[in-house]
Amino acid sequence: FLNQEDICLPRSVRKASLSLFLELGKMRLSTLVVATTLTGYILACRDSIDGWRLLWTLAGTACAALGANSFNQWWEVRRDARMERTRNRPLPAGRLTPSQALIWSAVISSTGVLLLASQVNGITALLALANILLYVLVYTPLKPISSINTLAGAICGAIPPMMGWTAVTGQLGYGAWLLGAT
Repeated sequence: FLNQEDICLPRSVRKASLSLFLELGKMRLSTLVVATTLTGYILACRDSIDGWRLLWTLAGTACAALGANSFNQWWEVRRDARMERTRNRPLPAGRLTPSQALIWSAVISSTGVLLLASQVNGITALLALANILLYVLVYTPLKPISSINTLAGAICGAIPPMMGWTAVTGQLGYGAWLLGAT
């Protein structure tokens, strides 16, 4: 059997901690996404708040946001390595490997969507999945080639409060669209 010393990876990668993965997922930005989802949830509540549904909504949203941000950093590792502001992020600094980042991104994103689908409702899970795909497959690749990425980013920012609304109501009604537009 191999022990840690036999594995040809830097010590920091072998001992990857949760804090590295949270850094990869831009925890502060993900927290803002969760806060906007909470806002949509509270605005959609008419009577009392279902604490368990709220907890699952916020947990699923957090996982989806961490996953989307992690995919973004995985995709942009070469550009991040060239910029002063981003070169110390976990991937360009070599504190995580690209395969570790890709696996984390896929697992945490999937966990978020599955939590929302199983514990909240399908429409909220679909919004989370759409947001992950839009952020990773549209916003991220457009960043270096067009300022239209700003529009994709704005849509990504509009979806979380809509998710909060749909978590309560189970539908994409007028209130959800109004929240997304503001």
